[in-house]
Amino acid sequence: IRSSEDITCDDGHDVAKETIVSPLSGILKASEETLKPLRNRADILKKEQRRLYKVVLKEIKKMTEEQLPRKSKVGSDTIKVTIKLPPNSGPGDMIPFKNPRIPGQMLRVKAPKNAVPGGKFNVLIPAPDRPKSIGKNTFPDDCKYALDAYSRAYDDWVDAEARYRELVPGAGIYKPMNERLKKFETLLKELPNDLLHPIDAAYLRKVVRRTRQNVSKRRKTAATNLVKAPFPVSTVGHLMKEEDESVDGSKDDRAPTEKNTLHVPIRGVTFPPLKFDFSEFTR
Repeated sequence: IRSSEDITCDDGHDVAKETIVSPLSGILKASEETLKPLRNRADILKKEQRRLYKVVLKEIKKMTEEQLPRKSKVGSDTIKVTIKLPPNSGPGDMIPFKNPRIPGQMLRVKAPKNAVPGGKFNVLIPAPDRPKSIGKNTFPDDCKYALDAYSRAYDDWVDAEARYRELVPGAGIYKPMNERLKKFETLLKELPNDLLHPIDAAYLRKVVRRTRQNVSKRRKTAATNLVKAPFPVSTVGHLMKEEDESVDGSKDDRAPTEKNTLHVPIRGVTFPPLKFDFSEFTR
């Protein structure tokens, strides 16, 4: 691109001076204008996924040990019991005693070789076996929905970041699929490290996948019910038509003349919006 402007030489003649502009300058300027909104969008989505990450973390912190069963702690779950050897017993005899963990239950222990009648010895009582029903990690609905929202926001951020980096020279290789697999890495470090069944990224992805499937099924069911049962039909007319006339057939002036709207109730999960008057909620 060449532009000229008039200048005067030493000999007094007017000549044109040429200014050379790089043909890439317009492209670079356009690229900056294109990159800026992409960069802004990626930054906004990153903040949003970080916000939703904190929501997930808060929901996980609220989960109880029944929802996230823990492993037994050997040291704290063992009770030391002191047993007194009866006068008529000796080493090797089976001595009955009460189980301090379960009221009414009797246990037996073999007296040690160095036990003497009337003497005492200690016995360690382990924790009772866990019921077989315990051991499943159960995520409440609020935590499932928070995980789903965070997962979607994270994927949106990765896609926006990928679109931005495609247009940036020398940005390096950015693989969106690999980045999506990292969404739960930090979250896994926040989980308790003594879980009876440890949770990994595959488990969290399964929770998100099943949550989306359940939501999709509920929406389809709601849509089906909506087709079978349409919105209520408003019927306008006299409330009691037969009362408009008197017993002898003449028109009764005392009969109600105002019209009433009757809404036929329906079954379903989707209903039309209702309008309320603020005055109805004030005393």
